[in-house]
Amino acid sequence: MSIGPPELVADSETAAQEQFDGVDATEVGAPALPLFGRRLLADRAAMASAAFVLVLVLIAIFAPLIVKAVGAPGPYAADPSARDQFGDPTGPSPGALWPFIAMLAGAALATASRFAPVPPIKRYGWVLISGIAFLAGVALAIAFWPSAHHIFGVDKEFRDLFSRVLYGARLSLEVAAIAAAASLIIGLTFGLLVGYFRGSVGVAISRLIDALFALPLLLLALGMAAACKLARGCLGGVLHPGLAVVIVVIALVNSIFIARVMRDQVLSLREKRFVETARSLGTSNARIIFREILPGVLAPIAGYAALIIAQDVLFIAALSYLGIGIQFPRASWGAMLADANPVLGTAWWYMLFPGAALLLTVLAFNLLGDGLRDALNPRVSRP
Repeated sequence: MSIGPPELVADSETAAQEQFDGVDATEVGAPALPLFGRRLLADRAAMASAAFVLVLVLIAIFAPLIVKAVGAPGPYAADPSARDQFGDPTGPSPGALWPFIAMLAGAALATASRFAPVPPIKRYGWVLISGIAFLAGVALAIAFWPSAHHIFGVDKEFRDLFSRVLYGARLSLEVAAIAAAASLIIGLTFGLLVGYFRGSVGVAISRLIDALFALPLLLLALGMAAACKLARGCLGGVLHPGLAVVIVVIALVNSIFIARVMRDQVLSLREKRFVETARSLGTSNARIIFREILPGVLAPIAGYAALIIAQDVLFIAALSYLGIGIQFPRASWGAMLADANPVLGTAWWYMLFPGAALLLTVLAFNLLGDGLRDALNPRVSRP
């Protein structure tokens, strides 16, 4: 599982100019909001991803209630009776997957209706098909799930996989959101200071950021997490294996290239005419940073935050997959995928469901981030 920086920061020098430079401080105001809304609503992929992210967040928040409502065991409760005739863990209960099959079929038909030659079907068919598929999925869930012992089957420890996937979503989004917020704050702060103030200190910090950016980020995160996994922890024993290490490692690693991109953006904005005018009027540096430059970089941050969360979810899964992330017995998608490797040939469900959850989550956040970025960039033409 390889992870690198998002496409947005693949080439920082051009990314700041081409993808972020489209929105400056004079364009982020009330008149720009209706245009932003129209451009975002016109991006169907982004809106579908936003709907998926909203549903995922609700599932993560209400995971305990959902598990209780469907009658599934908790994520840490083992069910030794969930064995087949050979003593191996059992798969999904009969009929338990029909709701998902109905919704997936509806999504496929709704997508196909967009290419129908009949204009009314092309324009409104996807709404009708999506509604029918959703109602069919709900009806099938009501019919099959109350009698299902384990909707997604059980893992090798005979724990309910449905509960663990839901709790894994909760943990992944929680850690990703905290790490993304921390990395954005750190990266934005350093980017503003280094980009605006010039001098030997700023140049030294810029060169340090460039040097760290050249390192393989996943390997850097692995090294930091592995160091903190030792018996004494790291930072003088302040950090020990667990959620705190994962959050700190991801936040520090991501803040490196956030700082670089923000620095390049600030270097571009500080030469704009409105900044020169404010400086000539004797405005203080702090006021220029917070009133003139900061608004110009906050708008692109909105789109970039979704991309950062997507990368953080992958980082969390990668660290847990390699055994230095979320610790047992907490539910983690990466740890589930690692445990599924030895039994992939016989217990397909153990790899399928956490893998599908990870794939759809990362895809949704990436599409949403791309949609927000394009909607905020007036240089991107819409079809």
